[in-house]
Amino acid sequence: MYQRDRTVPSVRDGLTANRAAAYSLAPPVLADESHGATLEDRRPTALVAGALTLFLPLAFGANLMTQPGIDPKRAGWYTCHAGFVLAPIVAHGVMGEWGRGALFSLMPLAPFGVSVGIVEANPRVLSGGKASARGGLELMLSAALLASGVGVVDSLFAGDRARRRVSVTPVASAEFSGFYVHGVLE
Repeated sequence: MYQRDRTVPSVRDGLTANRAAAYSLAPPVLADESHGATLEDRRPTALVAGALTLFLPLAFGANLMTQPGIDPKRAGWYTCHAGFVLAPIVAHGVMGEWGRGALFSLMPLAPFGVSVGIVEANPRVLSGGKASARGGLELMLSAALLASGVGVVDSLFAGDRARRRVSVTPVASAEFSGFYVHGVLE
């Protein structure tokens, strides 16, 4: 239902460049379904994009961890976690909620930070170090995977949030100043 209006007024239409720029930065406006995919239509794409962003780095990182030596194992571990952090951003981005995706990516970033501390303090933990340190890594991997999955699944509810959204955007130029109020209340 929500989609950015693709027609931006031009200076020829009597608008200054400042007003045209302010209009183009305004929040998305309600458009009819003939202009493109609705948020409900994008849900499968968001789910697939988020899942691929989560699981492809996991598979690639797991493959790196099978290589001999500490450096490939470390790179593999970090690659796995990078996918966990990026998956909510990608899934929410498909739905047009980049800021919410960034917030949800903070949840898997915390376990990633803890696991970096464990790996850097004891690099041999990736190739069978102390059992307590390995348990900590396994816990951090599980927490990051769960947090990332929650972020991806949350992107599927963007349409429900959009129907309740009201936006107020300040607009200022040499000729006009005020607020652009936009939204739908159900």
